[in-house]
Amino acid sequence: LEAIKLHARNVGVRLGAAEKHAQDAEMRAQAAELHAQNADKRLCQDVQAAKMQAAERHAQDAEIRAQDAEKRLLDAEETISRLKTAAEGQMASSRRLQVEIEAIRSFSLESCCDQLIGCLKNRGGRVA
Repeated sequence: LEAIKLHARNVGVRLGAAEKHAQDAEMRAQAAELHAQNADKRLCQDVQAAKMQAAERHAQDAEIRAQDAEKRLLDAEETISRLKTAAEGQMASSRRLQVEIEAIRSFSLESCCDQLIGCLKNRGGRVA
């Protein structure tokens, strides 16, 4: 009977130790799960931060491209203005040349002689 009691006590102690071991294992499992959840949260935060940084870089790149496009537009407007001014100068020059050409076309030796005779008569001279 004493041997049975001792054996039962030993079994009880081992059972208590096994229960304690099981509780410790359960606590370690819960701690590992909490650790995994925290790691998952950190990973999500890191992913969000990376997405934000990528979006910021994309926005900065877009701003630089917009500034470049605006500069090219201003350069193009300046070029157009210079070309327009040059074209207006060419048109004015062309009109002056056209007037001179028409004056030369309308000039004739006969009209020149008539004008000379008129001038001489006005001065009281005789024309042969």
